[in-house]
Amino acid sequence: SAANWPEDLEIGAYDEVNRAKAKAKAKAKAKAKAKAKAKADQRLRILPDPSTSLSTTPSAMVRNAHADLVEEAARFRARLAEVDPVTNEPRYGPNMKAKVEDWIARYEQLGDALDTHAAAADARRAEAAVLDAEASAAAAAAAEAQCAEAEAAHRARLAQTEEELARSRFGAQKFRDEDTPEPGADDAETRAALSAEAAAAKEERLAAEAAAAAEAEKRRTEREAARRAWQANAGSGVDAFKSHLADFAAAARADGGIAAPLRALHVVISNASRRPEAEAYKVLRCRNANFHRDLGQHDAARCCLAAVGYRLMVRREDPVEGVEEEPDEAELEAFQMAEPNPEADLDKWAAWYDALSGALSALEELMAAEGVKPAPEAA
Repeated sequence: SAANWPEDLEIGAYDEVNRAKAKAKAKAKAKAKAKAKAKADQRLRILPDPSTSLSTTPSAMVRNAHADLVEEAARFRARLAEVDPVTNEPRYGPNMKAKVEDWIARYEQLGDALDTHAAAADARRAEAAVLDAEASAAAAAAAEAQCAEAEAAHRARLAQTEEELARSRFGAQKFRDEDTPEPGADDAETRAALSAEAAAAKEERLAAEAAAAAEAEKRRTEREAARRAWQANAGSGVDAFKSHLADFAAAARADGGIAAPLRALHVVISNASRRPEAEAYKVLRCRNANFHRDLGQHDAARCCLAAVGYRLMVRREDPVEGVEEEPDEAELEAFQMAEPNPEADLDKWAAWYDALSGALSALEELMAAEGVKPAPEAA
């Protein structure tokens, strides 16, 4: 009515203000949602495509990208399960949900591809170690033959030198006595003196060689005693293996990574267990670079090998006299599997094989707990 029109006007103005506020609020909410969607799309685009990245991108870059996105993947998984507290609807719409699920699938696929590549690389390194061990065995045999030839040649030269020296001394004495009219007792005495001098020189040389050989044998015996003491202290059997395995895992983890060392130990023990008759898997050269990197540098890993039947030994004796370059004995050390003869003592062989199988099971349990996949078996 005309009497109430100021009041009606005031109510209409109030409604108009509320509608403007609601419109502004909806616009701001839509803008924030669009901004969040753009930011999420940008994050989704930074993950490389696993079907092409491993062949077109350096592997280190792919691994770093995968590692950097761990927290991002966790956030996306959490957001997928969230709902809006007001509308009780999922936080992501159907399109965004599909994009996020696709991103997570590609992220997990990339992780599996990286694990496969790492396992294949470990297998190649293990195969290279076996090939290197075979080549080392052939080289050691050739070196032993070469040392034997060098020793024979050296002894021949010594005998020739002694003979020439005796002739030279006798000739010099004879030249000094040429003005003697007739050879007499002095000639005989001179020859006797020269013969006695040559015999004394030979005896002195033989005594020196015997002393050097005795000292070398003493050093060899002491080193062998030290190796035997270490072997006895390492123990044997599944319980000893488990104890050393725990120490090895802790040392490898502190050294920067547990996966490659555990895979290397698994390759050695599984090969010995599956193919005990194969000679190529019975000798592990300590000087092999791959063996030293993954196992040899850790005393606990060496103790693991001792516990399953490997014996620390020297594959060749000390270098013989006459060889100019004498290698350090530590470079000649190797672990050799001491497999019992089943024909001579079947019970002893069965106990050895059971201990080897039990150690392999304990190692595989630890690898499963650590999330380490075994290396693929060599063809």
